[in-house]
Amino acid sequence: MEGNLDVKGAILLYTLAGLMITFAGFAAVMLAIRQAAGGHLSLLDRFLAKTVLIHVFILTWSAMLPPLLMLYGFAEDRVWKIAAVLFAIPMLTFLLTYSHRRRKAVGKGPPAAVLAIYIGLGSAAVVAMRS
Repeated sequence: MEGNLDVKGAILLYTLAGLMITFAGFAAVMLAIRQAAGGHLSLLDRFLAKTVLIHVFILTWSAMLPPLLMLYGFAEDRVWKIAAVLFAIPMLTFLLTYSHRRRKAVGKGPPAAVLAIYIGLGSAAVVAMRS
């Protein structure tokens, strides 16, 4: 086979993907243990658990994008641009709909600190990676 199919930094991306999936599994096990021990999960607990798991899966999927795109023969400089866009769209959608999803699930919106940190800084970080 001609050419290098491995993107620069792929080992780091694979490691991050593995760590994120491990974290998601650990979080799910901790919730199960809490319920088994008789702890009640509130609507907020359920919503936050679902949010964390979705967030982790978006990040994991995004970490796997550059190596996947290299398999389709894209040039490395294009791989990073395509992967950035394919990451930014679902992540920004996920972050910017947080207030609405929380209000729908729990009945009230997030505190101002959550808006500033999770939505504000998260969105700013995604937009800043555009370079």
